Amino acid sequence: MWRLACARTELLRTINNKDNGEMMKRDELGGFPYEVEKIGDLIIIRFYPRPRAKYPDQSVLTLKIDRKSKEKLLRILTAL
Repeated sequence: MWRLACARTELLRTINNKDNGEMMKRDELGGFPYEVEKIGDLIIIRFYPRPRAKYPDQSVLTLKIDRKSKEKLLRILTAL
């Protein structure tokens, strides 16, 4: 539970501190590498496999979050 709370705090800080058109260097969340990019109101989060994977630079999951989705995600994360 504590680990989830830390991951949630880190993700929210990352999302809220992004400038337009800027790509964040790869960081780790819950043991998985991720990158965040903000283009206008759209936030793009790309998750990658663990570094020991055969293709560690291949995106596993990409989330494109607009303003409405961001509000929904924040409600979900703050409810936990």
